[in-house]
Amino acid sequence: MRVEGIFSLAKVIASGADTGTEAAKRLEFLLDELFPDDDYLQETVEMLACYHPEVGRDVLGIQSIRDRLVVVDTYLQGKSKTR
Repeated sequence: MRVEGIFSLAKVIASGADTGTEAAKRLEFLLDELFPDDDYLQETVEMLACYHPEVGRDVLGIQSIRDRLVVVDTYLQGKSKTR
């Protein structure tokens, strides 16, 4: 269920349907919990941790987060095929 939750949240954020911090924090938590030893996904966790659109000056910007999550989706699909 949790990996499916990652796919679902990543798609929602990447599509722009939900670009709020709640969704980003949920995704950050799931990635960190399920992939603590994966450097690429831990970089994504760090990116999500820096995302705060409500202050008007998010560190990376929503487009950077959305672009990253499109790649994360592909990356995770590749990982799930090797499991």
